[in-house]
Amino acid sequence: MKWWEKAYLWVRYGITGPVFDQMIYDENRYLLSHGYAIVVADMRGTGASFGTQMPFMLKVGQDGKELVDWIESQEWCDGNVGMLGLSYRG
Repeated sequence: MKWWEKAYLWVRYGITGPVFDQMIYDENRYLLSHGYAIVVADMRGTGASFGTQMPFMLKVGQDGKELVDWIESQEWCDGNVGMLGLSYRG
């Protein structure tokens, strides 16, 4: 998260710690209100994730497959999984 995003969250919502509530985003509330589930994950070696990474390393793709497989196996998932985001975030 960029420093200005953290500053905005602190000023606007009083969020100062490592916990980040994705419900502050209108698009997330919209998706949830239409029956979608939202899963947020940090890439290996970023955010709250352990490990290290190099851009475009093979393990990142394997991690993504493992995450999608896990989502598909959840009782709340009907087997359809979509991704949204820019660059690595998508």
